[in-house]
Amino acid sequence: MHAAYENIPTGNTLKYLAGLDGTVIFEVVMKSGVAAGIGEREVLRLPLGSDCKVDAMIADLEAVRGFVTSLDIE
Repeated sequence: MHAAYENIPTGNTLKYLAGLDGTVIFEVVMKSGVAAGIGEREVLRLPLGSDCKVDAMIADLEAVRGFVTSLDIE
């Protein structure tokens, strides 16, 4: 890890995830283990950690919803 990431939230998250060996992500993809109850839903984004900025993602979507929904291709 680059020294710039040490002792900041990003670095701490990377250290934590390195210790998981991708277990949570694998289980979400495979719908097994801790993610066995998600059903048939396809998970495209996996918010990790209680400090994930889901509200910011929703706000971003709402800000651009007016024109991005017109970009659908049939």
